[in-house]
Amino acid sequence: MLMFKKFILKIAILSGLSILGFQGGVEAADLHVVLVIDSYAQNLEIAMKCNYYMWLKEIQEISDSTDLDIISHIFIEDKANADFLVELDKLKVNEDDVILFYWAGHGYRTDSKDEMGNPWPSFSFDKDPCKGIDFLQLTLDLQKKNPRLLISIADTCNNYIRPEFLAPHHINMARKGSGQSELELRIKNNYKRLFCDARGIAMFAGSHPGQFSYAFVNLGNLFTISFLDAIQGEVRTTDEISWELIGLKAYENLEKLEPPEEQTPLIEMSLRYEN
Repeated sequence: MLMFKKFILKIAILSGLSILGFQGGVEAADLHVVLVIDSYAQNLEIAMKCNYYMWLKEIQEISDSTDLDIISHIFIEDKANADFLVELDKLKVNEDDVILFYWAGHGYRTDSKDEMGNPWPSFSFDKDPCKGIDFLQLTLDLQKKNPRLLISIADTCNNYIRPEFLAPHHINMARKGSGQSELELRIKNNYKRLFCDARGIAMFAGSHPGQFSYAFVNLGNLFTISFLDAIQGEVRTTDEISWELIGLKAYENLEKLEPPEEQTPLIEMSLRYEN
């Protein structure tokens, strides 16, 4: 167990979430990318669009670096409502497939979550505020489809009131690499390690219970930036990549962005790697 400050990375403790047995390498597997982004979220409209475009760029790099066939399920603008659950219920997933789920928008929690020991947030849509969706239950429902790997992310507030704060503008410096051919090989190998060799489940939320999940008005959510920067940086610089490392780096990146109040990612994983 890795512990530093208030961040705790929990390995293999998700109740009811199990790892399936290994069945060899990945061939012709699909990556189901589910992006649910409430671009109508009050005061966060531009930030939500930034989150969307950051993910489109990341998905393209995953596609370029792995043999996975990308199947996109995108719910944004008028499609960002509770009806996306109906579409997810229809999702056909094979045993070697990967599901990457990402939610961004307004979120909250209730006292009943504390009573049930559920630290994960709920989220609702600005145009459909009465239909709250529990992140943990949604993740469990996706896990029932038995993908080889499930990456489930919710970058949303986890506090008891709805957020109003918007953080100031921030300029993010891009990382640089050297040796293009060697770099390209490392990137491909690292993406394959993350998305083709891993088996199990990883859950990420942008904040702990009682905390806000902040956003830069013109750049996107702080945790989304931190998470994607972690992937982009580590696939280029390390030879021993893992989702555990991505979680650690995302935490460190978020801390460097200095949210105006404490914001600590909530991360739990139950994973194995084939190689």
